[in-house]
Amino acid sequence: MSQEILTPEAQLEAQLKAVASLQTEKAELQTTFEALASEKIASTADATFKIQEATDKATALEASVLSLQAEKSELMKQLDEALANQITASKEAAKVVASLGVKPLAISPGDEVQDVDPVAIRQEFLRMKPSIEKQAFFKKHQAILTATK
Repeated sequence: MSQEILTPEAQLEAQLKAVASLQTEKAELQTTFEALASEKIASTADATFKIQEATDKATALEASVLSLQAEKSELMKQLDEALANQITASKEAAKVVASLGVKPLAISPGDEVQDVDPVAIRQEFLRMKPSIEKQAFFKKHQAILTATK
């Protein structure tokens, strides 16, 4: 068995080569780590941006919904006032005509106002299957069906 005996200079040279090899490997690992870290940081920043965009959109939509609900409420109040004024206007017109001494005319059966039961209207609407007829029924009785009680 022959063992090679190295001189101190040869041992130092072998150790320097090993250190240089380890430093190269360390530099490669450091570069790979930095590349992966920057990729993860970029994807995290992108996800954070997308989350912020979605949050902003949701906030805008919530504000829009609240605005539309307020507008609907205001329009319902205006509708109620208009209906109340219409009834009052009809009564006033009847009073004016009566004060002039005009005899009332007979109302044809088609002109009579029918007393409508809102519960029956709602039940009939709920029993209907989705169709064009249901849409027409809804349009005809929209005020009753959308009234909150």
